[in-house]
Amino acid sequence: MALPATGLGGLAVTGLGLLRQVRLREALGAGVAVAVAAVPEGLPLVSTVAQLSAARRLSRRGMLVRSPARWRHSAGWTCSASTRRGP
Repeated sequence: MALPATGLGGLAVTGLGLLRQVRLREALGAGVAVAVAAVPEGLPLVSTVAQLSAARRLSRRGMLVRSPARWRHSAGWTCSASTRRGP
């Protein structure tokens, strides 16, 4: 019963932000923050969705490397990142 209420709270904050003519990204961020703060169990879902979104953007730009063996050919990179699990 708490999850629909927190979803409605987040939706209300987003809607009110849009009515105040706040940018969509900021209004959505505030709505998600309210929903996550209301039920901390929603945090894993939000973080998973955010990681998926970031991975899609990186993959569209051709910047997502699946195999660390390919890093040898990336001499032009100044920064690299990896998950804790490794390859």
